[in-house]
Order: sequence, then C-alpha cells, then structure tokens
Amino acid sequence: MKRFGYLIFVIFSTFLWPQQKAVGNIDSLTIQLEITDDLKQKHAISLALADSFSISNPDLSLVYARESYKYAQKLQTDMELWESAYKIADLFFDQDSLRPALTFAQIALSTVKKNGNHKDLALSYNQIGLFLTNLYDYETAGEYLFKSLAIFEKIDNKIDLSNVLNSIGYLYYDLGNFEKARTYYTQSLDYAIQVNDDKSLARAFNNLAVVYETEGKYDQAEEYFKKALKINESFGKEREQAINLMNLGIIQKSKNKPAESLAYFHKSKKLAELTDDKQGIAYCCIQLSKAFENLHKPDSSFYYANEAYNFSKSNKLILLEKNASYRLQSFYNFVGNADSANLYELNYYRIQDSLNSKEQLSKVSNMELKYEFKKQQQILELQQQRSDFIKIIFIGSLIFIIIIIILLYARLRIRNKNQFLLKQQLEKDVEIKNKELTTGVMYSIEKNKVLSALTTKLVEIERNAVKEETKEAIRQIAKKIQESLDANAWEEFEARFNQVHNEFYETLTRLHPELTPNEKRLCAFLRLDMSSKEISRITGQSLNAIEMARIRLRKKLGISHTETNLITFLSQY
Repeated sequence: MKRFGYLIFVIFSTFLWPQQKAVGNIDSLTIQLEITDDLKQKHAISLALADSFSISNPDLSLVYARESYKYAQKLQTDMELWESAYKIADLFFDQDSLRPALTFAQIALSTVKKNGNHKDLALSYNQIGLFLTNLYDYETAGEYLFKSLAIFEKIDNKIDLSNVLNSIGYLYYDLGNFEKARTYYTQSLDYAIQVNDDKSLARAFNNLAVVYETEGKYDQAEEYFKKALKINESFGKEREQAINLMNLGIIQKSKNKPAESLAYFHKSKKLAELTDDKQGIAYCCIQLSKAFENLHKPDSSFYYANEAYNFSKSNKLILLEKNASYRLQSFYNFVGNADSANLYELNYYRIQDSLNSKEQLSKVSNMELKYEFKKQQQILELQQQRSDFIKIIFIGSLIFIIIIIILLYARLRIRNKNQFLLKQQLEKDVEIKNKELTTGVMYSIEKNKVLSALTTKLVEIERNAVKEETKEAIRQIAKKIQESLDANAWEEFEARFNQVHNEFYETLTRLHPELTPNEKRLCAFLRLDMSSKEISRITGQSLNAIEMARIRLRKKLGISHTETNLITFLSQY
C-alpha cells in the first residue's frame, strides 16, 4: 500500500476486520485475561486486546494476536483458529511483512475450508487477494477477489460486498486501469450508502477522490475528499482527518492554489503530530516546504525541508529522507552553497541507490513469495483433494453398505414372507387333513352304527321268520353286513392322526404318562378342534360324560385352576 505515496495511504486503512466477542476497555480486558481459566474466554479477550492495540501499538497487538492463536490451537476449534490466523495475517500486512502475512492467511483459508463458513471463506479470499495485489501477482489476486465477490453476492452481505468491491477497485488502480477502478469504487460506495456505514463511506469517498486526482480531475477529487473528511470529523477520526487534509492540500497545489494548500498542510501536520503519525509528520513537512517555495518564501521552505530531513533520518523514514535531501539540495543550489548542495545530492543518490537495491531485492523476494505461495497452495489443494477423496470413499462405502443392508433386508423380508406363506399353506394343509381325518372317522363310526343297528334288526327278523330257508338267507345277509363293519376304525384313525401330527402322541405321553388311552383319544379329538357335541356323536357318549371327561383331563394336564383354553393348550404339542 505505502509504495503509492501518502496520497492513497488509507485505501485499505479502514478495512473492516471481523469484530471480536470480547468487549470492555483495555484495563478490564487485561484483568479478565489474567483471572479467567477458560480457554475460549482467553482466546476472545486476547483477540479483543489485539484489536485495541492494532493502531496505537501494532507490536503489542501482534503479541496478543499470537497468544489468541495459541489458545485456539489448544481449543482445536476451527472458528477460533480462523479468527486468530486471520487477525495475525492482517497485522503482519499492516507492518509490510508479506511473508508471514501470507503464511497465516493460508492457514486461515485452509481452516475455514474445513468448517464450511461461507462468509469467513469469502473474507479469507478477499484477504489473500489483497496480499497478492501487493505482490504484483494480479492474475491470482483477481481469482481470489472474484471468488470472494461471488460468495458475498450469493449471501447478499452488503457491507462485505462493499469491502471486496473496494479491494477489486484497488487491484485495478494498481494495474493503472483507472476507469475500472472507479467503477468498482463506485459500486463499493453504493453498497456503503445502502447500509449507511460511515466508515465504508469515508473509505469509498477517499478512494474515488484518489482516482479522480490521478486522472487530473481535481474538482471531483476535491469534492470526494471533502465528503470523506466530513464523515471522519463527525466520528473524531483524527488520523483519517489528517490524511484527508493532506490529500486536499495536494489537490489545491495541483490547482495552483498554494495559499489554500498551505492551510490544509498545516492542519494535517497538527493532527499527524497529535496522533503520533511519524510518516504523516514528515510528509506534511515536505509538502509545506513545496508550498512555501511556490509562495516564494525560501526561508520557510528551507525550514520545513530541514525539519523533514532530520525527522525522517531520526525515524528511519528512508524514502522521505530522500525527498527531503532533494529539497535541501535545491535550496542550497538556489542560495549558492555548492558544498551543502553537493552533500545533500550525495545523500540523495546514496539513498536512491539503496532504494534501488532494496527494490531489486524486493522484486526477488516477491518472486520467491509468489513461488512459495503457489507451492503452498498446491500442497493445500492436494491435501484437500486427498481429504475429498477419503470423504468420497467413505461416503461411497457407506452407500454400498446401505445398499447391501437394504438388499439383505429385502431378501430377508422375501424369505420371511415365503416362510410365512409356506407356514400358512402348511397350516391350511393340516386343517384340510384334520377335516378329512375328522370326516373320515365320523363317517366310519356312523357307518358302523348304522350297520350294527341293521344287523340287530335282521337278527330280530330271523327270530320271527317261519321258514328255515328265510332264516338262513337272513343270517347270510347279517354275516355280510357284519363283515363290512370297520373293526379297526379307531386304530385307523390313530394311524392317520399320527401322519398329520406325528409328534403329538409322543410328546403327550412323555409329558403326561398318566393319561389313559381314552383320555389320549379325547386329546386327539380336541387337537382336531372338535367340539364336545361332535366328540359325543363319534364316541357314542353323552354330552355330559364328555364334559366331565374334559374336566378330568384339565386336572391331569395341570390347568384346572387356570383360564387356559384346553384346545389352545393342546395345540402346542
């Protein structure tokens, strides 16, 4: 940022960093940090202290930011790690330390990619884009900045849209494309107006003024610088006011109004001294020297040039020392003091050579930083690809397992359904056989009853017959009928019953050996779900006798004093 000169020093000086959770003044925050044992609170307080000292004491601010990063590492939470790494990168950038700034910016980016916070991801893209712009890697910077813009447009975050559009405007300004820079600065201003954010408004006004000044449109530049100044005055932003006044002084000088420029430079110098802005003080002295020269006041011009030189030299502001040396060389040439003029001329070229060497070293260093950044990005991308591949394998395996489980479940359901249907069919077959069995035995018994009654009737007829031949015929008929009786009807019933219920008698005998044959037969009838009335008809016993037999059977089976259904109980065998 500072390589453009003091005119646009604050293009990003009001960049809005994430606001921290810890609040309170510095003393109370320091006390809280000492007394609390909670790591999350320590992290938040350290970050708040880093914010508090970011302008007044950048070195101390960095100390607290690093402390917050240590606490975040102990917490092992992505959000806290991102906040700390992002802040540290910001602080290093403000100190023109691009190497560590990029390192922590990449840490912040890799961290936020894990937790999936879109806003923080866009902020990291914007931060890296800004850093790369200062490395002159415009192509890569543009990629990151437009990624950030796309995310903020998607989530419709107007204040952050204003910020990233400002960053893109800065990129185009650095490229010398002032029309594009003005377009994006104007868009940034539009969003700042929508959210009524005075800080963003002041920044946008200042940056548009810088573009207009560069293009030689001094009236528009003056208008926007004054708007920025008015906002900063309303908030008591003395450092920003000093810069606005300096810029207005330069505009007046460009418009050939030395007296007006002189007034602005004096005001700017007072505020720079009030805020201990050393670079601002030296720069104001140089501008005052130029203004007095334009007013043909060489003594005053020399006074401020000499002050700028001594102040810059004592504070190691090399670039401004070089400018002051040039001013003093010109003055001594003007008054005819060749020795002093030569002395400052030598100092000017010494500094120029030193700056050229530093510039060359800076170019090499920037190239090295670009290489390291891209190499680190490749490593991070490979790690991300590996992580994504592992996730894909895991998800694929999980889906495969789920499909297998679904197929097995479906197969099990089909098998269970088939078994259920088979069981139903078997039960139906058993029921049919039971009915056939019941019908068969009832038919045999009923047939025997009818034939027995018919035989008895024939015997009576035989007794009353007169002729012997008739009696013999009747006897032969009775014999034939008697031969057709099913003598083994019960044996046949039990055999067929065992075919259908092959383990019934065996289980019943094993568990209840005290049962008589008639009781076992009664159990068989009940297993066939026959009613007492049906059993009575088959056995020829009275209904009352059957009921009594059932009561005795329940007692022997051990269920006489329960509500257990006798037929249900026997169906278990």
